[in-house]
Amino acid sequence: VNVTADVQEQYGLPAGVYIANVYEGTAAESAGLVKGDIITKFDGQTIGSFEELSDLLGYYTEGTEVKITIMQGSADGYQEKEVTVTLGGKAQ
Repeated sequence: VNVTADVQEQYGLPAGVYIANVYEGTAAESAGLVKGDIITKFDGQTIGSFEELSDLLGYYTEGTEVKITIMQGSADGYQEKEVTVTLGGKAQ
């Protein structure tokens, strides 16, 4: 889900792509991503929308390892964290 400027202002979320769900057995789950994380960078490139993320994914093949920067919620607010994800195939 895109974190728009309105959502940023209203809820104090960082800009990026909000992870609304992580499915069991996926690369996201294996990397430790959880619902509520916000993807802010993909392979070093700033992400501002799901469309940008989707476009970038088109350049990578299944099995490629990429670093993803996320903002992860904690008791002290959002903390930046970098994780490595091995990309899986597209869902059918």
